[in-house]
Amino acid sequence: MKNLIKKCIQYILQILLLPVRKKNIIILSSIDSISYKTNTRYLFEYLSENLQNFNVYYVTESRDIKKYLDNKNLKYISKKNILKYIYISASAKIVINSGDAYHNPFKISDFKNITKICTMHGNSPKTKLPKNIDPIHTGYQKFDYICFNNEYLRDIIGIDNFKLDKSKILTLGSPQCDQFYKKNYLHDRMKRKVVSKILNMNFPNDGKTVLYTPTWRPYKYPNPLTKLDNFSWDKFNRYLSKENIFFYYSFHSNITNPNNIYESSNIKLIDNSKYRLYDTNYFMCEVDCLINDYSNTHSDFSILEKPQIYVIPDYFDYNKEQGFLESYHQFIAGDVVKSLDELHQSISAAIYNPNYRESYKEFESNLVNKYSSKNGNSCHNYKIFLESNFD
Repeated sequence: MKNLIKKCIQYILQILLLPVRKKNIIILSSIDSISYKTNTRYLFEYLSENLQNFNVYYVTESRDIKKYLDNKNLKYISKKNILKYIYISASAKIVINSGDAYHNPFKISDFKNITKICTMHGNSPKTKLPKNIDPIHTGYQKFDYICFNNEYLRDIIGIDNFKLDKSKILTLGSPQCDQFYKKNYLHDRMKRKVVSKILNMNFPNDGKTVLYTPTWRPYKYPNPLTKLDNFSWDKFNRYLSKENIFFYYSFHSNITNPNNIYESSNIKLIDNSKYRLYDTNYFMCEVDCLINDYSNTHSDFSILEKPQIYVIPDYFDYNKEQGFLESYHQFIAGDVVKSLDELHQSISAAIYNPNYRESYKEFESNLVNKYSSKNGNSCHNYKIFLESNFD
C-alpha cells in the first residue's frame, strides 16, 4: 500500500511539474544530505563563485552545514522548504554527485531528463567493483558522465572495470585535491592546525598529528589497529602522550555501527555526526603522518609528499574478497607494521626522521602518476566543461 501511495504521489508530481522549464541551475550533493565533503564540496564552492550565468545549489538537511553556507552566502535546498526544494530540483539543468546515486527526489531528475554527472570521491588501486557485482547493474550506469582523475583511470576503471561507454567518461581531475598544490596555503595550514584544534580543544601548538583512515571491508572486521600483535589502547595512548603526538581516526561512511571505539587524552574519534563540516582532505593539509590500509586516501595524501604507514593484517582476505586493479605491493608508500611496537617505531621515524620517505618515493610516485589528480586545476576544468556544453 505504501509503495502504491508513493507511486501515485510521484505520478501526480510529474504531471504538475511538466510546465516547469529547465533553467541554468546546477545542484550538487554528497553521499548523503547531512555531509559536506569530498569532490562536490570543493566544486560547489568554486562554481558558486566562478561560474557565470548559473545558479548553483547544494543539497543539505544539516543545521550546521546550512549555517556555514549562510555565512558564506551560498545557495542550498532543503526539505524544510519543500516547495522550493521540489521547484529547484525540477528546474535544474544538471545534478552532480560524488557517489553512485544522484539527487533524484520523486525521480524528478529522471523524469525531466536532467544531465547527471558523477565526480567520484577518490581513486586508488582498490577502486573497483566487488567481485560479486555486475557492473551493468550499478548506479554508475545511470549517470550521463563519470569523471576520473586521468586517462589511465578512464581506461583501467571506467572502461575495463565499470564497463562504461567511453563517451560517458570525463578526465577533469579531483576538485578535493586542488588545495594540495597551493604551497603557501599548505604551509599556513600546517602552522595553524585549524582542524586539530577544533577536534581537540587542548591541542598544543607544538603537537604532532597522525590521521588513521581505515576503509570499509566487504566482510565483518574489527578496527584493523586492534589486530596488531600485542595491541593495547592504553599502551598506545601512553606512547602518544610521551611523544606529544595526537592520533585521530575515522571510519568509512559505509560503517554505521563501528566497534572497537576508544578515546583518551591523545586519541580522538572523528565522529561525523558531531562534525558535519569535517572533510578528510581538508584535514590532510595539516596532518604530519597518515596511517592507512587500502583506502583511497593514500593516493591523495601522496601528492602532499608526507609520510605514510600501513596497517593491513587482513591483506589476503581483502585481496580475495575485494581485490585490486593491479598488484597493491607497488603502491605501499610506507612501513607495513604488524605489532604495536612496530607501530610506535614507525610513527616516531615517520614524524621525526626526515629520511623516512626516501625508500618509498618510488611507490609514492606510482600513486601520484597513476591514481591522483596531477595538477591543481580540476575545479577550473569542470567550469570549462560546463560552460562549453550547457551555457
